[in-house]
Amino acid sequence: KLGLTIAMVLAMAIGTTATAFADTAAATVNSEATAISKTYTAAEAGLLTENSFDYELAYVNSTAVGTNAPAEKPTGTLPKAVSVAVVNTNDTTKTGTVSYEELFDGISFSAPGYYNFTLKETSSGNPNIAYDPTIYNIQVQVVWDDVAQGTLKVAGITATVQGAEKKSDNAAFNNTPAATGSLTVTKTVAGNAANTDDEFEFTVTLSGVEGKYTAKIDSEPAEAAKVGDNV
Repeated sequence: KLGLTIAMVLAMAIGTTATAFADTAAATVNSEATAISKTYTAAEAGLLTENSFDYELAYVNSTAVGTNAPAEKPTGTLPKAVSVAVVNTNDTTKTGTVSYEELFDGISFSAPGYYNFTLKETSSGNPNIAYDPTIYNIQVQVVWDDVAQGTLKVAGITATVQGAEKKSDNAAFNNTPAATGSLTVTKTVAGNAANTDDEFEFTVTLSGVEGKYTAKIDSEPAEAAKVGDNV
């Protein structure tokens, strides 16, 4: 009877342990620390037209922590589109942030491991903006919180510029004005009957841009242009 009782107790203990690990509680990211910091700068106030910027978070792979076997892929929809709203900080600059909790909202981890992601900006096609081409490697470390209870937790998150070794607390993206240029308009009046005092009008049409531009010639309003000025 004693042997039978011990056997039953052991069986119950093993069954309880198996059930606990079968019902492992997945870990989620709940950090309110900044994941993405965005700075958007325009050449002038009329070109500060965007109110948000889009990013893509994509899963790459996972590696084991110690002797644990990592899950192949986190639970959730990946790649994931993330939008960062921006608001004015001055007449030519907007800024915005997104936390790690927002970035990984809807994504959970079912096993310990180092989970690797890439984060990059998605262009919306605004010709006035030089979009930031930087790609960040985001690594999420998941560990056991309570082995007996089968619970997990996120122990840390790091961001690293792809191709670099220096780690940072967040991914910083900067948008600057697209490349600018110059225009020179010339007019030649020649011939014996030519009147060198004649005046000529020119129309300059700017296409392929968005927003409002202030036309200047030699740093002055266009309507004050004089012969010899540079556009």
